[in-house]
Amino acid sequence: MIIAKQEHFSALTEEILESGKNLRFQATGQSMHPFIKNGQVIVIQPMDSNALKTGDVVFFRNKSSESSYVAHRLIAKQKDGVLITKGDARREPDEPVNPNQVLGKVVTVEKGGKAVALNNAHNQTAGWLISKLSATRIPYLRIYRSIRGAFLKPLKPVFYSLQKSRTFRKLAAQFGGDVEYGPVQPHELLMLGQLYGYWNSYPGEKENGNSKAIDALVSDTGEDCVRFVARKKNNVVGVATLSYKKPGNHFPQGWWLWGLVVRPRYRGLGIGLELISSAILEIKKRAGKDIKILVEKENLTALALYKKIGFTEANNAEWINEEWYKKRCEKEKLMVLELSKNLEKTAVGG
Repeated sequence: MIIAKQEHFSALTEEILESGKNLRFQATGQSMHPFIKNGQVIVIQPMDSNALKTGDVVFFRNKSSESSYVAHRLIAKQKDGVLITKGDARREPDEPVNPNQVLGKVVTVEKGGKAVALNNAHNQTAGWLISKLSATRIPYLRIYRSIRGAFLKPLKPVFYSLQKSRTFRKLAAQFGGDVEYGPVQPHELLMLGQLYGYWNSYPGEKENGNSKAIDALVSDTGEDCVRFVARKKNNVVGVATLSYKKPGNHFPQGWWLWGLVVRPRYRGLGIGLELISSAILEIKKRAGKDIKILVEKENLTALALYKKIGFTEANNAEWINEEWYKKRCEKEKLMVLELSKNLEKTAVGG
């Protein structure tokens, strides 16, 4: 569900739109994907329900919570003025929307730093077609993704092979565009769920804006757990998790790097190095002495990356009596980076 919900937002929303001014804010949720993506900025124009047309993205008060709002597509208008809305990525329509719930419609979506007007002929036609498909409840997005996946699948091995070449990496870095780095923001947790594959652990929760998957991600965040992300055009394309293990844990005490993931199409741009750099700098700020990581023995690319940074294989004698580790050490290596050493040749600073 595309929902904007935060302290004082409700009062400000009502005040701005009732004054006849447009409202601009950052939407969260996946229910309008890919037309409106999580984290994109949208602009709401105040509008009476009578002026709305099928295909418009309506902004209205959520019946279940007076302090939250929804932006979903209008797929039908009933004779009594009641609206039928539905998220583009949803299977089922919303509860009927009464005219007094309507506050306006989405007129602009900011994509990749550019404002895309939804009132032009192209987007109005696209909106109308989507509304008609939505009304039939045909899983058109699933069909489209299946066709696209079938077309792209044979090309993936070729692309991944090219990624390994030094020439490709240099070209990709030159023309790949700007990538921003920083701590994860609340509205990015949904994208992290997809990147980490949390949805696989919580079937049926992908469409739920308050999903168990997101709760799992939030519960892992705090003073002892920091997530760094790489962003490209408001999309999370890479992530690394830094966590501190306290005494009494299965793992030796200290800082650990987990879950370094970069979307396949963005590999070769140095994103992994930059994410690790962010983690290293954070540990140094906290006066940490070293950083540990477990790496699969068969993942030669990852092993080469960590060795390039300065990680070395560690003496794991202290773990050898741990039954759980006996199984893991068959497939994984423990590597450690001593932060007291000279890191000029590592990812830090370049």
